[in-house]
Amino acid sequence: MASKRSMTTMNVWAMLLLCLASMSGSGPSCGSEREVDLIGEADLPGLNFLRRNGSLKGRRRVDFLANCWDENSPVVAKKSDVSELQIGVKYKPKSCDIQAHKGDRIKVHYRGSLTDGTVFDSSFERGDPIEFELGSGQVIKGWDQGLLGMCVGEKRKLKIPSKLGYGAQGSPPKIPGGATLVFDTELVAVNGKGISNDGDSEL
Repeated sequence: MASKRSMTTMNVWAMLLLCLASMSGSGPSCGSEREVDLIGEADLPGLNFLRRNGSLKGRRRVDFLANCWDENSPVVAKKSDVSELQIGVKYKPKSCDIQAHKGDRIKVHYRGSLTDGTVFDSSFERGDPIEFELGSGQVIKGWDQGLLGMCVGEKRKLKIPSKLGYGAQGSPPKIPGGATLVFDTELVAVNGKGISNDGDSEL
């Protein structure tokens, strides 16, 4: 049976090796905390040596306490994150005479939030919908793709992966890097044509 001193030494080696792995891009970033499958992660340097010497067994939580965080390390995804664009239609009018297509100038009301429910922006509260040309890169890719074919008066919920949002850099201080974005949207008008209580109207 290994002594307490030898086990402590091996745990220190484990921390250092995992930290070095993070700096080389093959492991998680130091200063972070994650669940590590010590049986399946053979890509981490020195892992087999540590297994043979009894310092790493089964599944355990590893705390990276050393100050060697690499800002270019990949962001660890949360369970609530999505990898592809998800579009949910919340409301669609019976008549859909006006649809949004690439190149159209559209007005959209929106409420943007993180997956934990934190709202970072809302045109509903301001009473001022955003106006832009659809599909021309004036907004994030998740919007350019997620609003295509939308009817005036339609309401959609978009769940946008970071690759179609603000990416690994985020949009500080409200949107962290790698964040999945959730948008409740309502198409108000297309090329100046919208819907009032009486039907189509010029906005």
